[in-house]
Parts: sequence; structure tokens; C-alpha cells
Amino acid sequence: MSNLAGTWNSTMKTPMGDMQGVWFFEEAADGTWGGTNSAMGSSDPWITVTVDGDNFTADYEMTMMGMKMAGVVKGVIGADGTTATGQVVTSMGASDFTAVKA
Repeated sequence: MSNLAGTWNSTMKTPMGDMQGVWFFEEAADGTWGGTNSAMGSSDPWITVTVDGDNFTADYEMTMMGMKMAGVVKGVIGADGTTATGQVVTSMGASDFTAVKA
């Protein structure tokens, strides 16, 4: 069982400053993953979530400031199970993130 399930408060480091978000992940009975990605007034379901041990990727598409933006979160959960680090990759480049389980 992965430590990914639950709510995470994320901070993405961008050239325009820190962007706060809330990520929710849940595992279905059939082993598939889903949840929501919420930031800047938008909340959208993850398109796909892949979990391999403490590593995860989550593809998303959301509307922010009137524009559709797609990207992928690539992260690893820390040994304590309550922190995660990695990158958010979009067409505008990659930004580092940290996240703490709520």
C-alpha cells in the first residue's frame, strides 16, 4: 500500500513566485488511482495517476486564468510518508515542488 492516498498541501516554485495547491489522491478497490488537483480557484480530476512504491506521476489538465494548462506531477514520497518532493512539468518548463500530507 502506498503512502500517496490522502490530501497533500503542495508548494510549486515558479518564476512568478510560489504557487500553492491541494492534491487529493485515492486508490480504488481495483487498484487504480484518482483524485483531484486544486490550485488558483480551479479543481479538476487527475487524468491518470501511476504509483510505483513511493514514486508517483499524475497527469492533469486544468483551466487557470482563462487558459487550459496540461502537465504532469512527478514525485517521490519521503521516508516519513508525510512529505513529497519532485517536479511539475508543463509546456512552460519544469518547476520543483514540495508537498506535506494534511
